[in-house]
Amino acid sequence: MASKRMGDPDPQTRFLPLPYPLTDRGTERKVGVEIELSGLNEVRVARILRDICGGTIDRTGAYELRLRDSTLGTIKVYLDTAYRDRVTSELADVGMSMARAVVPVELVFPPLPASSLAPLDDIRDVLRRAGASGSRNGLFLGFGVHFNAEWRAPDLGSILPVLRAFAFLEDYLRDTDQIDPARRVLPFVDPYPRRLLDALAADPPGSIEALIDLYLSLTPTRNRALDMLPAYKELMPGKVRGRMGGGISARPTFHYRLPDCRIDEEGWTLAYEWNRWVLVENVASHPTLLGTLAEDWKAYRASWITSRFDWPRMVAKRLAAAGLVETRA
Repeated sequence: MASKRMGDPDPQTRFLPLPYPLTDRGTERKVGVEIELSGLNEVRVARILRDICGGTIDRTGAYELRLRDSTLGTIKVYLDTAYRDRVTSELADVGMSMARAVVPVELVFPPLPASSLAPLDDIRDVLRRAGASGSRNGLFLGFGVHFNAEWRAPDLGSILPVLRAFAFLEDYLRDTDQIDPARRVLPFVDPYPRRLLDALAADPPGSIEALIDLYLSLTPTRNRALDMLPAYKELMPGKVRGRMGGGISARPTFHYRLPDCRIDEEGWTLAYEWNRWVLVENVASHPTLLGTLAEDWKAYRASWITSRFDWPRMVAKRLAAAGLVETRA
């Protein structure tokens, strides 16, 4: 099943537009992108980025650099471990070098207009040809790609439909493109609990506060394929801090973290993964379809004869009927 709109060009190569491209302020919505990879150290990655985007490399930590004044703004490149700033001895440095076998280098791009993401696929291709590796290059390499899509507005009408759409589509997204076994075993992108879907289908919250209360009561963790806690921290910092403590950065975004990083695979693109998120937002923009999926979910849960494989097939039929995906060949 291809995640594309009927009649659109190849969803592997073109970043599809969001159904609502502007915020309530009239500005174009922005997207922050994070990529985890191995095969290249942070210095090599930063130099490749400088060759492509220009700018100046500054070392901001033992294993952390920033490319400043590039054509894309400031790009962070670092070894993705909490211990990178605690290297105080030669022995510890040796340990960090050994950890590179399983600890990714992470690239964090500044928020870019959603219509200006194409250069990231050019960068992805250069890194692949330079030797970058992704999730499927080793048994324990559960590396991912994160998209932080700016919300339209800080209100229930903009946020709740996207959460409901993702919740109802999550099994379909996982079924149509299986995530790497290492990421399935690790807890970082665990699926939403069924109780949350039940509540979103039967009795959607009527206020932002009620939505946050529901989420915090049923899934108080960062380890979800759509992590809403940064957005909720932006909306109600005291409530989230009181339940979750510190350590969560407030962001006016949907923190979508389901995709694997498959940077070493020639046919894989960031556009493909982005377009799967666009599918979620397309569903969120169709109230009738979203309501139908909610009714389908309630019927599915009430049935004694359905299996776990039936729900993705039901979703696929609804998406195809709405013209949002092509049917499976």
